[in-house]
Amino acid sequence: MPHLHPGTATNIYTERRALDLGFEDYMFSIDIIVKNTPVSLSVQRKLEADAETVYQQVLEAIRSSQPQILELTCEKNPEKKVAVLSSEISGVVVAQKSGAASTGRSPGFVTMMATE
Repeated sequence: MPHLHPGTATNIYTERRALDLGFEDYMFSIDIIVKNTPVSLSVQRKLEADAETVYQQVLEAIRSSQPQILELTCEKNPEKKVAVLSSEISGVVVAQKSGAASTGRSPGFVTMMATE
């Protein structure tokens, strides 16, 4: 699927059309990196615009001066729920993945830890 700008009429039409044509194998994965944790928390969205919305929610929570609990659900596995304290989030990554590779971190992404 081509990269399009989230929220535009063309993008929504194209994404919906792609789903109609059988490209439901593609998901957008939102990986939340938690401080001092070797694995990321991950949820998926079918549409790029929806993934961008979740990404912006996570960024707003990180920027907030008051820690808050961020609760997310997953479109790939609707029974999956994730809750994380915003002050413990160190990063967020959005990546398009095929159904076969929709778990784990994005290729080329590494976590850097400072040593004391």
